[in-house]
Amino acid sequence: MSSQVTILGSNSAVSVHGRFPSGQVVQIEEHQILIDCGEGTQFRMNDYGIKKSKINTILITHLHGDHVFGLPGLLTSYQLAGRKAPLTILGPKPIQKFLDINLGGTGHFIDYPLEIIELDFKDIKAQKLTEVIELKNACIEAFELVHRIDCIGYRVREKTKPYKIRQEFLDKYNPTVREIKRVKKGLDYTLESGEVISNANCALPPEAPRSYAYCSDTLFHPPLMDILRGTTTIYHEATYLDELQAKARDRFHSTASEAGAIAKGAKAEQLILGHFSSRYKDLQPFNSEAEAVFKNVKIAVEGKIFEI
Repeated sequence: MSSQVTILGSNSAVSVHGRFPSGQVVQIEEHQILIDCGEGTQFRMNDYGIKKSKINTILITHLHGDHVFGLPGLLTSYQLAGRKAPLTILGPKPIQKFLDINLGGTGHFIDYPLEIIELDFKDIKAQKLTEVIELKNACIEAFELVHRIDCIGYRVREKTKPYKIRQEFLDKYNPTVREIKRVKKGLDYTLESGEVISNANCALPPEAPRSYAYCSDTLFHPPLMDILRGTTTIYHEATYLDELQAKARDRFHSTASEAGAIAKGAKAEQLILGHFSSRYKDLQPFNSEAEAVFKNVKIAVEGKIFEI
């Protein structure tokens, strides 16, 4: 099963030029994870054939409206659709209060299993990279972003898969279940005679785990290069082009080339740019400026699916 991300919204504060506020769905193993939920997110999922019912985890980076105003509506839609499956929401304080006011104040209630995990920004800042939830075949880590309010980035990472047993090994040696489990961990196989059969002759090594880091609204923050080192794909905001670097700094945002510098320093394989200012209709200059620093750059076109 491939790991991929579908872009639902790639604009900044308002919807313009056919672009919506932030939102995307990450498919990693059997998990469907929604990251941020700007206004219109659930309608974009309908447009792109994403089944809302399959989402089991929602990650919210911060409580600016363009990242969270779609959340109360989505939760209400789940209720009206008769959702029964558990749903977990992670986000910075005070996300619980935000939902209590928006749902309680309108008279809506939720009776499907809903867990809200409030993350302490100070703890995440102190620990640099913190595992915040473990899924069956993946884990989610949180890290500090630098914005006008508390803002959390997330990395979704596959767990290391077991080695794949060679059929010829099974046919020749007829190993026990216990011996197969050892080989799947990368260990050699030992015959009763004491002869050792190397693991390479018993199994195929797994593919390297894939990982996806989501850096929403943030000032250019060089520590991310170390925090995210080795991440496969990084999504990083690029609200402005380099000519407006001073404005980006004043508003706690980044430019395209600064996003490229983060990806290069982290030794990522791929960079996806998003969160574009409404002043820009043509997004090609973002690609050009980032590619001057880091070669494998993609633009977060809405509806597009990227392999992680």
